[in-house]
Amino acid sequence: AAAGLSVVVRCQESLVGLARRSFEGLAQVVSQTEPLPPYAAWVAVASLGHRLGTKRDNIPALSPYLLTSSQMAVAWAERLGQKGPKVGLVWRGNSGFKGEARRAPGLNPLQDMIKSTPQLRWFSLQRDPFRQELFELGLAELVTDLGDGVDPMVGSSFDSTAALLQSLDLVITSD
Repeated sequence: AAAGLSVVVRCQESLVGLARRSFEGLAQVVSQTEPLPPYAAWVAVASLGHRLGTKRDNIPALSPYLLTSSQMAVAWAERLGQKGPKVGLVWRGNSGFKGEARRAPGLNPLQDMIKSTPQLRWFSLQRDPFRQELFELGLAELVTDLGDGVDPMVGSSFDSTAALLQSLDLVITSD
């Protein structure tokens, strides 16, 4: 866009709201189910760094580059409260990934850290059956489970998750 090109971002339907807000004025955003407008060339997201000549010393410093819904951010901040610091946890990734056992520690190795830091507020962001580890390890009273999908506002899961992450001070994840 800075070079004067017309940019179209095509993404999953669940990302459209977040992408439109984040790239407003820079790109047209369409879902994968919408017809594409005319275009002269395309590039996969994973190839953008190479195609744009991005090096360690010229990475754009626009931060944040994803813009959350201010209404959702306020709703999450109210739900989590001001008492902090707030730490989000995800201890498992995609169970279908063949290297998952090596990259995901599970919750067991983290329980001593959780138990020994009562000054921190812990939040589970785990959204699959592995959430049960909270209860199996007796950590449900120390870690607030936010992985139930109950959002303070209606919206796409990516919009809501981005707003939730903005309300946390730190996120520790296996992925």
